[in-house]
Amino acid sequence: SRRMDLWEEGKFAGLVDDTIAEGRALEGRQAKPESEVERKARQYNGTVLAGKVRQAVRRATAREGGGVLYPDDNCTKSGKPVIEVLRSKHPDTRIPDVTDPNCTAFEAYDRVPEVVPLDFTAGSVAYMAAHLRGSAGPLGLDAVQLCNMLLHFGVASEELREEFAHLADWLANGSPPWAAYRAVMANRLAAMDKCPGTRPVGIGEILRRLLAKMVIRTTGDEAKVACGNLQLCAGLDAGIEGAVHAVRMRREKQQAELQQETTPATQEQEEERGRTRRMSEE
Repeated sequence: SRRMDLWEEGKFAGLVDDTIAEGRALEGRQAKPESEVERKARQYNGTVLAGKVRQAVRRATAREGGGVLYPDDNCTKSGKPVIEVLRSKHPDTRIPDVTDPNCTAFEAYDRVPEVVPLDFTAGSVAYMAAHLRGSAGPLGLDAVQLCNMLLHFGVASEELREEFAHLADWLANGSPPWAAYRAVMANRLAAMDKCPGTRPVGIGEILRRLLAKMVIRTTGDEAKVACGNLQLCAGLDAGIEGAVHAVRMRREKQQAELQQETTPATQEQEEERGRTRRMSEE
């Protein structure tokens, strides 16, 4: 460039004077510091444009909580380092005792239904990618980046959708090695401030979220009926409905038991009142 030519010609003084003059000119054109309201409005607009509407609303209404804690920070409840609190909350590795009759890790069933393979296509990948939300896991890939990769790069995105369909078919219908499942189930551990307290949160891979949504969409209502109120992740609406029915049945049972317990006492009270009235009349 021209400035490099001047440097090679040894015109250092002119270059220094020109740099100082440009710096003074920029000082007069410095932007005014934005206010707190403008900063929050800019963050809200950027979060909404990124597709994170819920996060934007929670930030605007000041419902985001205490934020993220670092390992060297102190817990807001116990005062201990966050890393020690996380280690105390993490359970030790255990091997289930299959000989124990109360062990539910490997239950035996008299009848096992015939498994029907699930069908996954590139179209189902594209549909779920457009509805994907969430932050990044251990790979550092969030929902917005994965959506762009699957939808906005023409032929390359189409080939990637085909690969995702094959991956979902391999994991759902085949018997891959445990290492494959372990890689998909990896999480990024984060410590959140409960105000007070520390809550460990595992942020899973966005790839796993996409594959799980594809399986739920393919199985439809069958997964919701099979899981009932035991697994809300199988479908939030059906899970809540199953939980409500379970609580209602439990309440009705408790009311029936309470009524059975109070009925004899009520009859005895009525008999006692009748004897008292007869004695007073005599």
